[in-house]
Amino acid sequence: MLGKSHLLIGTAAAGTLLLAAGVTPAAQPALFAGGLLAGGVGALLPDIDSPNTRIRTSVGLGSRQAGRNLRRRDQDLVEKGLNIVRYVIARILDIVAGLLPHRGLTHWAVTWLGLTLVSQAVLSQQELPALYGWLFSLGYGSHLAADSLTPAGIPFFAPFHRGRLRLLPRRLAVRTGSGREQLAVYLL
Repeated sequence: MLGKSHLLIGTAAAGTLLLAAGVTPAAQPALFAGGLLAGGVGALLPDIDSPNTRIRTSVGLGSRQAGRNLRRRDQDLVEKGLNIVRYVIARILDIVAGLLPHRGLTHWAVTWLGLTLVSQAVLSQQELPALYGWLFSLGYGSHLAADSLTPAGIPFFAPFHRGRLRLLPRRLAVRTGSGREQLAVYLL
């Protein structure tokens, strides 16, 4: 699925959980906004292994974007330094993406569980609401669920099982960028 689809599904899931928990934008705007952000980041993170996805380009780490920014002539020294750092990080992510297939390690249940535990530990140490960690996890899980609707499915049970999880038969599967994807996002 496209990044915008994952973002919509993840933030909608986070918003729904927030409202169900009694957190409203009117009563607790900062908590609500932070929760939507956590769900959105979680929903985009599994595609960090792909060179020009929304999660990377939104923070200036897309391969093409980082290269363009580095070549710009109208930069002061600080901006040039930041663009060098972004470029180096983008290239490292490209190397990782070259070694790991898309919908590989980042689409495993074990990775999802591990990131959920890490996010809870970090939030606890920073004295931030644990709810953010659960919303991040919900967003991440929504990404995995959405990608399991595609013909390729995801290696959800790897590294313990080689098969791919598909929630729909191939003939009903949702192809990336198709009208079915738009319909699936609308229904979810």
